[in-house]
Amino acid sequence: MRSVVFVILMICNFNCFADSKLVASKFSESAFDVAKLDIENEWELSTEFGVTMTTGNTDTQALKAKIKGGLDYFSGRLTYLAQFYQKTVDEERSADKWKVGVKHNMHLSELSSTFSIIEYAQDKFASAHKKAILAAGYTQRLLDNDSILWNADIGPGVTWTEHELGRTNQRIIHLGSQLKLNLNEKTEFEQSIVADFDVKGRQKDVYRAETTLSASVVENLKMKLSYAMKFDADVDIDKEKLDTETSVTLVYIF
Repeated sequence: MRSVVFVILMICNFNCFADSKLVASKFSESAFDVAKLDIENEWELSTEFGVTMTTGNTDTQALKAKIKGGLDYFSGRLTYLAQFYQKTVDEERSADKWKVGVKHNMHLSELSSTFSIIEYAQDKFASAHKKAILAAGYTQRLLDNDSILWNADIGPGVTWTEHELGRTNQRIIHLGSQLKLNLNEKTEFEQSIVADFDVKGRQKDVYRAETTLSASVVENLKMKLSYAMKFDADVDIDKEKLDTETSVTLVYIF
């Protein structure tokens, strides 16, 4: 049943991207990127920034920032990300969250590797104020050619969550998919999907997905449209289980 849900999420994410309305820039639930080993360009770094300001009957300010990159070396790849989102409505804070993460792949062959992931997130207004994830396992490159890259991860893990009533931890099965498609020389399509299944079946599964379309504006500068969704089965009664977010940002590649 869970595998069926995971496939449905992948299909729905494509459909939701086409049907979604453009709203203010928000925090995205992206997973780690996928890239080919490039010895001539070992370091990768990009910064992403978006801001929304409205005045009149309601004064609103929203700020989104993100840094991600990677380091390729002979036997592996290290990927990192950090992202931040904050929103204020009529001088009252309504959103305040940030997230950092690191992923390491150790190559076993040209198409396979081991992986290890650690992530830490804080969200002042969520049911889970603080959450850490640690997972490790196997990565398989499903497709690899001039126009498309597709990786899939599977492995065990554990999460630590801090709620208002205390702290909990749970064992999970971590599944991940990272897809990158070069539509042409200036346009890229990317989709990442992550599912963390509670091994004890206590309905505490978490699904995250992000679909992006980016186009080069000038050299090293891109415009990116993103649609993200997060489903968390374990939330307070007054909270929604599904969050969806759409954003437009500028990305500078170093």
